[in-house]
Amino acid sequence: MLGIYTVIALNSVLFLSMSFIHVYWAFGGQWGTEGALPSRDGKRVLNPRPIGTLGVAIVLMAFAICSAYALQVSPYLLLIIGILFGLRTIGDFRFVGLFKQIRNTTFASYDNRFFIPLCTYISGSNLFLYWYLVNLL
Repeated sequence: MLGIYTVIALNSVLFLSMSFIHVYWAFGGQWGTEGALPSRDGKRVLNPRPIGTLGVAIVLMAFAICSAYALQVSPYLLLIIGILFGLRTIGDFRFVGLFKQIRNTTFASYDNRFFIPLCTYISGSNLFLYWYLVNLL
């Protein structure tokens, strides 16, 4: 049972941290932006507006809340989060994920070293929590 609480706490902290970073970016922060967005030929593929970045922050905060209350929320929310981050791990087959074609950019390097492992962990941990809760009930 202690392991479940560890996974829940770690997921909550990860989502909360990611949410805060997106709030920072939404209000003009520049730290970490070099490797945070995919690019091609030196130009960013995505140029999110502050409102979109804030929207991502809100969704990540909602995921943090779902994680913190994982034992009280519907397990299907955890399943959805697990599937979403599993899809992010696989990627779009061009710029992000395991099967990306563009591999010689700063983002691609960060994606391989940090983002893919993080998304894989989040996906697996949420699918594990879903499985645990469904079998617990």
